[in-house]
Amino acid sequence: MFLNSKKIITLLINIAAGVNVFAGQVVVKASIDSAKIKIGEQARITLSVTKSKNDNVVFPAYTDTLGDGIEVVGITNRDTTKIDDEMESISQQIVVTSFDSTLAIIKPFVFVCNGDSQMTEELSLKVIPVQVDTTKNDLKDIKPIYSAPIDWRGILLTVLLVVAILAALTGLWFLYRKYRKKKGETVEEKVIIPENPYLIAIKKLDEIKSEKVWQKGLLKRYYTDVTDVLREYVKFRFSIDAPEMTSDQILDSLAVNEKFGECEEKDTVIKDLKEVLHIADLVKFAKWMPSFSDNDRIISVAYDFIEKTKPEDASGKSDSVKQEEKGLE
Repeated sequence: MFLNSKKIITLLINIAAGVNVFAGQVVVKASIDSAKIKIGEQARITLSVTKSKNDNVVFPAYTDTLGDGIEVVGITNRDTTKIDDEMESISQQIVVTSFDSTLAIIKPFVFVCNGDSQMTEELSLKVIPVQVDTTKNDLKDIKPIYSAPIDWRGILLTVLLVVAILAALTGLWFLYRKYRKKKGETVEEKVIIPENPYLIAIKKLDEIKSEKVWQKGLLKRYYTDVTDVLREYVKFRFSIDAPEMTSDQILDSLAVNEKFGECEEKDTVIKDLKEVLHIADLVKFAKWMPSFSDNDRIISVAYDFIEKTKPEDASGKSDSVKQEEKGLE
């Protein structure tokens, strides 16, 4: 009845050998908790792999369906269980359902074990329809209706986001107003009219004439300096932003300017000014070579324009006018 010592030793050796063989293998398995469900009910498929810790195993890639009308509802995280120092088991569940009455065949799942494919067994799931007694008119949902919980965290984050956006917009609005106010003050400082723009313009023309710029061959600079004096004078005398305008824009603005309309010889003045600006544009932008008479005439017309359009209370005379009066004496 009892095994002798030799047989016991042999049995232990065989058991140890079997364990070693098992320890060196990768075993994959698939099972389902219920082989039969009603339409809309759920079943759980468990996939497991028993392997050595050194084995590299890749689980199957899942899709939304498993074929034959079986839909995947959810997939759980993988759970690892330690068997011993060398072996471990990893399992994962797939929650499925179906809305068609059928006998579904779920194909084997394919694992990749150390570079080789290894398949589980084939599964089957029978989906049976729900029998309804139409005479009782007592239709009910398969599952009860659940009320969704209030997501206070999401509501709080939304409120904080709205408050942050409003605060940012308010800050930008105040910065914009501050910038506009500062810019307005800067612009206001720039348009302060000098005490006597007439005398300033005459003085600058005298300086240009005394420097004899065009005689030195600097024609572009000469015409630019003279027209800049005229533009600055028009700006402060008639409140026209002439330095930022083209020649035609200056002439158009003068034609409708109320202060300029008070000038007795406005038609002659604006005709001469148009000629001077036109020649200056040709010299500055088209590299046109004017005659000596044009060079003398441009500054004479500039003096004449300023003299004939000066305010009634303006006083002072240019060096040219002084020299002419001295010659008459």
